[in-house]
Amino acid sequence: SDPWLAVLALVGCMSATCTGNVAGFEPGFVQKGMAGYNGVLVGCAFAVFISPDPWAWRPLVATAVGGCFSAFVMVACGAWSACPAWTFPFNIVALSAFLYAQPFGGASPP
Repeated sequence: SDPWLAVLALVGCMSATCTGNVAGFEPGFVQKGMAGYNGVLVGCAFAVFISPDPWAWRPLVATAVGGCFSAFVMVACGAWSACPAWTFPFNIVALSAFLYAQPFGGASPP
């Protein structure tokens, strides 16, 4: 059990859900948790891969911003296709952040 993982998951969920409410997304979409789901995944990924120091402020801010973006990407994916997006918005946001932060930049091959 990792409290840092839980905190960032909660921050991601709250930011994505609040974004859905403030941006005026369809109420059923937000109530079913579709906005917050990818925000939780973003928070978990950032806790594991981007946050070398637990309880730092930068991963909290990155998770809040990533959660917001994931909600918008989820709505955009729904507008593009009739297929459900599920975790695709999480992949877009997390991989974009990983490209910027390069958490494995100093790693040597096994």
